[in-house]
Order: sequence, then structure tokens, then C-alpha cells
Amino acid sequence: MSPERRSRRAQTGFALVAAIFLLVVLSMLAAFATYFVSVQSNTVVLDLRAAQALAAANTGLEIAAWQVLRNGNTCANTTTLPAGTLADTLAPFNVTLSCSSETHPDDGTGVPMTLYSLTATASTGTVGRDYVERQVSGLLKN
Repeated sequence: MSPERRSRRAQTGFALVAAIFLLVVLSMLAAFATYFVSVQSNTVVLDLRAAQALAAANTGLEIAAWQVLRNGNTCANTTTLPAGTLADTLAPFNVTLSCSSETHPDDGTGVPMTLYSLTATASTGTVGRDYVERQVSGLLKN
């Protein structure tokens, strides 16, 4: 055989090896891209649910303040608003409201003062999977 023919025969399988290597690298890149998009999507969903949980907790705090003022300045220790009580996108959230009061004999002007400590906790989901919880607190003076 001529030297030219031997060198062609030695190079015959090189393109196949390069093609297989390229396919493996591209499939790994595609798998990484799919995983990355999935993680990003889950992060966006959890961020949205966290914002909704904060809105539900703030709504619960307003409901607790309204209950104190409506009930003649008395508050129940704990109230739970089950899922579905709030409307639209806040419907999946359970909201727990807690209230405690403390009366001071004098606010500096000789008038007795009552402080209400209000806390609202909104939560939804399954712990360890898609659980989201937010808690807000406030003081109401009367």
C-alpha cells in the first residue's frame, strides 16, 4: 500500500469519535439548561407565593384591627381564617390572628390607655415542598 492510502485508513474512525464526543457534550449542555430553567421557574413561583403570603398576612392584620374596634375594644386570643376566606389569589392561605391587650392606667395625660398587640400569620403549602409562611405584627392604641 502506498503511504497516502495508509494515512487515510488510519484517520477513518476519527470523525466518528469527534461526533460522539460532540453529541455527549451537547446533550449534557441541554440537560443542564433544562435543570437551570426548572430551578429558575420554581424560584419565581416561590417568590410570587411569598409576596402573596405577605399580602394575606397584612390583610389578616387589618381584619384583626377591625375585629378589636368592632368588638368594643376587646380582642380574642387567637382566631383562624381558614383557606378560602380571603378572595382571589389569597384564597389558598390560612391566616392565624392573635391578639393580646395591656392596659396602662395613665398615658401621660391622666387618661387610661390600652395597647393591643396584633399578629397575623399567613401560610400555605406542604412543609419541605412548597410551604410559604409570612408573619406581620402591629400595635393598636386605644
